[in-house]
Parts: sequence; structure tokens; C-alpha cells
Amino acid sequence: MGFPSADIINNIIFNKHLNSGRRFILPDNISQSIEKCLESSNSDINNASHVLKDQLRGNYSSSKHTEYTNVAVVDAYTIEYLPRYFFIPHIIFRDLALCRELVGFGITIRILDMGSGTGAVSLGVYDLFSNDTFNDYSVDLVAVDKSEAALTRQFCLINQVGFRYDLFHCEALDISDIDKVSQFLKRNKPWDIIISANFIVELDVHIQKSLIALLSRYLSEFGSLVICEPPQDYAKIIIHNIADVIKDSGLTVYYPCSAPWSCKPKKVKCWIWRDYDIIDPIKPISREDESIELNSTKLQMSLVILNKCNKSILEFFKNNRPDLTWSIVSPKFGGFYEICPSHKTFYSDKPYNRGDLVGWREGSNGTVDVVVHERL
Repeated sequence: MGFPSADIINNIIFNKHLNSGRRFILPDNISQSIEKCLESSNSDINNASHVLKDQLRGNYSSSKHTEYTNVAVVDAYTIEYLPRYFFIPHIIFRDLALCRELVGFGITIRILDMGSGTGAVSLGVYDLFSNDTFNDYSVDLVAVDKSEAALTRQFCLINQVGFRYDLFHCEALDISDIDKVSQFLKRNKPWDIIISANFIVELDVHIQKSLIALLSRYLSEFGSLVICEPPQDYAKIIIHNIADVIKDSGLTVYYPCSAPWSCKPKKVKCWIWRDYDIIDPIKPISREDESIELNSTKLQMSLVILNKCNKSILEFFKNNRPDLTWSIVSPKFGGFYEICPSHKTFYSDKPYNRGDLVGWREGSNGTVDVVVHERL
């Protein structure tokens, strides 16, 4: 039968995790597993959470490392980050499924989660593949992080949910040590998917470049490297810093647009490419007579999907409507929108979201006539 289509995955995501509109709701089994794995007092968790919330809201001007200094920090990280990034695998596999070559997996899909933290990506992967639609596939997932406390939390969460994880492995590894990362990669076969979520921002610039170059050599033929970072100015500028090494490594952009590094680095708003509502309404995690509230917030991502086979997400839409030019939308101001990478603008009373795809024609006066609007 082959890998499920993007429409099928979309239905799984929306039916399972959305109550209306585009609001992701953390599944009950995940919420309950978080509750059971928390170890600290509520006051300690809340104090640690305030620090992490400030970090989430901040605009980094340089790399900042997350240190799991105590159990309260691990608990706070689980609460603050896991609900945000749990849905990343669902979104990635849905997008990749638009290009059948990129999901031409064998029966075992090999996934590497770099900077895995407390396991948001791991849990998201197992949640998606627990659906009967994926019965023909198994997942060989390796979670890498320098914190043994964070990796231990992953095992706790997966066990509490009850996911099968026959091919799940953790590797305690300092990813800033490129030599050790290289040795680890040499011991493993090529990866179908490598995901770095909320992690590249924690590395120094020279390590970012070395790591991207190294990871690119260990992708399978149609493998994908996914960089997903928070919408902070520093995170959005990273792609410009590593653009040369991406091109030199033979990687091309599948999503968002074909030449993201052609944008001016200071135009940082362009890099919030995804924007979803999550955890709405707030679902409290009750402990004793108190409760800790999961954030009612947005999943905002500076998302880049790279591959070695020169595939673009726009090809799917071009094949269906070759009469149109296909581009990515980036809102400007006052109802005006820019389409990338052409940098043409158009006005619309209808709202478009950053990262939406549009099929358009050029009018007689050089104006943009949007014919088809797709939101991923």
C-alpha cells in the first residue's frame, strides 16, 4: 500500500488532536503520563517554570544552553516544552507525504532525534505510529541528549503511556563534541529522518555548521534533515549563518521556499513559518490538592526541512496545477502579503498565514492574482 498520504495523516492529526479550527489538544494519555512522572513539589516546578517561560519569550542574541540542574528543572521542561513540540513529528510526516519519494521508507523507519530533551519528539513519533494506519511500519528511534536525567524522563513517559518501543534507544552524548558525534554516527546506519527541535540555538555558531555538515553525510538517499527552532530573532538568523554549509553539503530546501537564504537576515519575521494553537482550553494536571497548568499558547516554529535529492514541497502543487506559479506567503502589513521567493506583493482582505502556499498568476499590470490558497 505504501506510506499513508498527506490527506490520511491530516485526518489522523485533526480527528485525534483537534476539537475545532486548528487547535491541537494534548492527548489525555500524554497529559496523564506527564502527571505520573513529575517528581518535584508544585512550588519548585512553578519556580523553575518561570525561568523557562522567560527563556521561551526571550529573543536570544547568542546561544544559550539548557541545563537540567535538578529534578524541578526536568519537571518544568517537561511541562513547558513537551506540549509545544509533541506535534512536530505529526506535522513533518504529513508534509513529507506530499512527496512520495521522501516517504518511500522500508518497513523500519530510522529516526534520529538530536537534542532530544525530555522526549517531545519521541512521544510524538510513537503517538502517530500507534495509529492502525501505520501497522506496516516499525520505528527505530534513537534519542540523543547530553542529559541522562532528560533521557530517563523519556523512558518514564513512554512507559507510562504504554507505547511499544522495541527499537527505542537513548544515547547520552555531548553533541557539542563533534568528534564524539562523528564516532556515534559511524556506528549507525543512515537515517531516514534526523530531527533537531529547539536545539541548534543552544550551540555555538561554529558547532552548528560542523554538525549540519556531519549530519548530512548520514542521511539515507531520500532522507530528510529537519531543523525546528523557536521564533526568536537569534533562531531565525541561524539559517543564514549555516546557509553556505547547507549548500556545500548538497542539501536543498524542501520547505519552506527554494531559496530562504536569499532573504535579508534582518527580515527575521519571515522565519516564523508555522503557527498553530495548542492546549486550548487549558487542561490542568492535578497533583494532590493543587494543579499545574499546561500552557494555553501557540506552537510557533522556524521550520526548515532539508534533503539531498533536490525535492521541494512546491512540486506537489505544481504537478496538480502546472498553469500556476506556486510560492510561500509571508505577511507584511496592513493586508499586504509577500510571496517568496519572488518577493512580489499582493493585497487581500482575506487573512493568510505565514507559511501558507498560494498558486497565482501575474496580471497585465504586474499584479498578483491568487487563484489557489493552501494552508498546511
